Amino acid sequence: MNIKEYISSGILELYVLGQTSAQESQEVEKNAGQYPEIADELEALQIALLSFNQTVAKAPPPHLEQKILDSIKGRSSGQTAHGNNSSPYLWIGLLALALAGMGYFYQQNQRSTAALASLQSDFAKLKKDCEAVQNHFAKQNKYIAVVGDTGDRAVAMEGQETVPGAFGVVHWNPKKRQAFLEIKNLPDPPPGKQYQLWAIVDGQPTDMGVFDIERGEMVLQELPFIAAPQAFAVTLEKAGGSAVPTLDQMVMIGNI
Repeated sequence: MNIKEYISSGILELYVLGQTSAQESQEVEKNAGQYPEIADELEALQIALLSFNQTVAKAPPPHLEQKILDSIKGRSSGQTAHGNNSSPYLWIGLLALALAGMGYFYQQNQRSTAALASLQSDFAKLKKDCEAVQNHFAKQNKYIAVVGDTGDRAVAMEGQETVPGAFGVVHWNPKKRQAFLEIKNLPDPPPGKQYQLWAIVDGQPTDMGVFDIERGEMVLQELPFIAAPQAFAVTLEKAGGSAVPTLDQMVMIGNI
């Protein structure tokens, strides 16, 4: 037998991992008893795996350990009766014990990992739900603080011929010098266009900036405060806004 080729064939690794057939296992055990080099290789494999097993820092369950030890004892007795050296087979049995322990705790670790992943997923979902509730209440509290303030004047802006169903509200509070826009009904602007808000002061339009539509209940967009407006209006302008309103693109208007 070419022992080096036999060792390098991978049969010993398959054997210690329990992947050989009954006939192959018998052949490995026979060769380990006859050739010290093969027995030494099995011992080296066993030591490496036992070292790995020690990282688990736990022993396999007592009933599993006893079952494997009984199997080792039976195998060792049978080999001694035939006059063979039992030492390699004892190492093989210990290797089997190590593999069993590793397998057991691997399964336990997999279950623990799966349980932890499930808990983490549940926690992430719960955290997301809590944040959504907090955001809702923060938005609600802000809305109530603005709309419920005694100094708030809700200026309704109604749709014009360009968008008959449009409707929005400017919450103007001269006492707190605050202004907020609330869109009730307004279609999205065409590509390349934006809505622009104007305050009419002494009959002249004052730019209050372009805005994007934010959908949802109780959504307020803060505006620059204008001290003495007579009305508010919205026009449809090119993206980025215009220095003067395009009057034939008037969307909404409301008088104070």
